[in-house]
Amino acid sequence: MIRESDNLPARRWYREPMVWMVIAIPATAVLVGFLLLGLSIRHYDGLVEDDYYKRGKEINRVLARDQLAVRHAIAARLRVAADELVLDLSHDGRLAVPPTLVLRLLHRTRSGLDRSVLLTAGPDGRYRGQFDGAADGRWVIQLETARWRVTGYLERPGDDVVELGSP
Repeated sequence: MIRESDNLPARRWYREPMVWMVIAIPATAVLVGFLLLGLSIRHYDGLVEDDYYKRGKEINRVLARDQLAVRHAIAARLRVAADELVLDLSHDGRLAVPPTLVLRLLHRTRSGLDRSVLLTAGPDGRYRGQFDGAADGRWVIQLETARWRVTGYLERPGDDVVELGSP
């Protein structure tokens, strides 16, 4: 008995759609893998803390600095100009105010954009420092000394005045 399928010429492998589907699945996985590898090499996320255990233990000291700022009612109003930062500091009067303060601008996702600005007290009691601008986005602002710290948020573009700490 001769079947009609026996008389048909055999199709070449590259003409079979099922073969291409079987090849396409792993080929797609390999291509996506190389794409993700290229993205991870090109866009460095920053290093996760090497000494994360030590940093975790330091959290209590940081919280103590925040609590001291609340106890002394430390608050600040920061005006952001094109090339200068002007800070008005207020507190309950029981705390000695240093002649210089460190203002840290921390980007929420890219640690490479973080910067520190040294603010110096002027004769009018206001602190001033040079500012070269910040990239667009939401920034965490920290005003700190060795004893206390107050924080706030800066939205760029948009915010020209930022309130730090508790009023």
